[in-house]
Amino acid sequence: MSDGYNAYVFIGDELKLAQFTDTVRQVCMSYANNKFVKAADQGGEPTAGRVSNLLKNFFSREHVYDEAGLTPEKRLRERQSLETKELLIVLRSLWIVNCQRIQN
Repeated sequence: MSDGYNAYVFIGDELKLAQFTDTVRQVCMSYANNKFVKAADQGGEPTAGRVSNLLKNFFSREHVYDEAGLTPEKRLRERQSLETKELLIVLRSLWIVNCQRIQN
């Protein structure tokens, strides 16, 4: 798994080997949040600000888990809690509404 950071492309040919051809690239949520902050600050995009605030909520929850010293099992339970699912529902609904707005 890779977060898709472009600098990895320049590390060398190791990442182009056959053993890495099925690597799944995922965006680091911190990098993604920075893009939303920039869109909100420089572009005045209100939805971007709302998405950034939701992502910050996820980050602060992770900080609480770290401070509490949760085991991986307890951390997983918290990540799958109703409160976390509600945040995801709001995030997804913002995404859907914004995509519909762009298409129209």
